[in-house]
Amino acid sequence: MEEIKSTIDANITPNGEQGITGSVLNRVLNDMVDATEGKLAQLDQEWQGLQEQIQDAVLKVEVAPHIEVVTIQGGAAILQPDKLYDFGEVANLAIGFEAPLEGKAANYAFQFKSPAAAPTTITMPDSVAFPVESDSKFNVKAGRTYQVTILNNLAVATSWEV
Repeated sequence: MEEIKSTIDANITPNGEQGITGSVLNRVLNDMVDATEGKLAQLDQEWQGLQEQIQDAVLKVEVAPHIEVVTIQGGAAILQPDKLYDFGEVANLAIGFEAPLEGKAANYAFQFKSPAAAPTTITMPDSVAFPVESDSKFNVKAGRTYQVTILNNLAVATSWEV
């Protein structure tokens, strides 16, 4: 493109004699078209290369399960975010929480079965709140299986007779 600008500047002066002729104008315009076609071809080649890189990257993406299930023996654990902890049947359950990564939501999940003879006793940080509908307490009943999710210290518990 710089060559075309130089040709135009050499043949068209702001003051004085204009040295542009039909042949000069034709050559300048053809040079502009050729330069534009060359640049478009270069950009198209670069675009094709980027599309190939994107396609290769998409094909290399591996899909991992969203939630890892962790089986715990015993009734105490520090929970990590984005995992489901399965405690099995436990009479006592003590739960703590590992801090989430900076800028990430603190999302924890666990399940357990309360023994048929007596409800499971649960200990967890006071910062965890349950819905007002449940009197802001977690009342465990004997013989039920529970799943609990806690997102940013707000808990939801569901139970089944299984």
